[in-house]
Amino acid sequence: MTIIIRIALLTALICMGGSALGAILASFIKKDSKKTVAVFLAFAGGLTLGIVCFDLIPEAIEGFDDPLGILWVLLCVLSGYGIIYMINYVMSRRNGGEHCCHCHCHEGEESKTPRQLFFSGIIMAAAIAIHNLPVGMIIGASHSASGSDAITAAAVGLTVAIGIHNVPEGMAIALPLISGGSKKWRAVLITILTGLPTVVGAVIGYFIGSMNPTALAISLCFAAGAMLFVVFSELLPEAFEEFHSKLTSFAVTVGVLVAFVIIFT
Repeated sequence: MTIIIRIALLTALICMGGSALGAILASFIKKDSKKTVAVFLAFAGGLTLGIVCFDLIPEAIEGFDDPLGILWVLLCVLSGYGIIYMINYVMSRRNGGEHCCHCHCHEGEESKTPRQLFFSGIIMAAAIAIHNLPVGMIIGASHSASGSDAITAAAVGLTVAIGIHNVPEGMAIALPLISGGSKKWRAVLITILTGLPTVVGAVIGYFIGSMNPTALAISLCFAAGAMLFVVFSELLPEAFEEFHSKLTSFAVTVGVLVAFVIIFT
């Protein structure tokens, strides 16, 4: 089995599985879901932050054979952050305002008609599917960093972090679909299909990162910038909005420490 097939299968299993889990939870968890969602998001944010700081950025610095390597890393990380910011901005404008990536976007949906709720779920599914392509490229770039046919623990850790991040996204898609009259199995299937672009992106990201050390370093920097945006603009703000407590902060810390253990053991 080639490395590409292994990456595709791993990405599909973890990331699409995370979306499916979120959709299934949406079928059962209603009013009491905020604490659970917050802890999931906080842990995913800490895990992602740790992988960015302990693995992606140091690996990128080594890839630039230049006295100004750190400056190039800084510029590329900021570029990756800016590109994802612009994608997020365009998506939010087309959705009519504030970007809603997770469960809070459904507050007040009780006043909508079933048809409107179902349409909201379809729009959310399309938006997240588009968002998942660059996310998949981040996964592919992290796998390229090993320079071998082995899947590294750090790359698996990043994939798991994104898979956890997909759980509340799956809930965000499935909740309006189910509330709008869709059968539960159909809502779960639609939610799973939104993860397919992640698999495609992972393959693309791997080939881009495999070109040469400089291309790999640039792709890792873009990945780091993109994930920093996701952490500080989506995951952590959303986690503390859902459940502002010391438990949420502790989940972030645990996520960072788990990333540290994954990378250095």
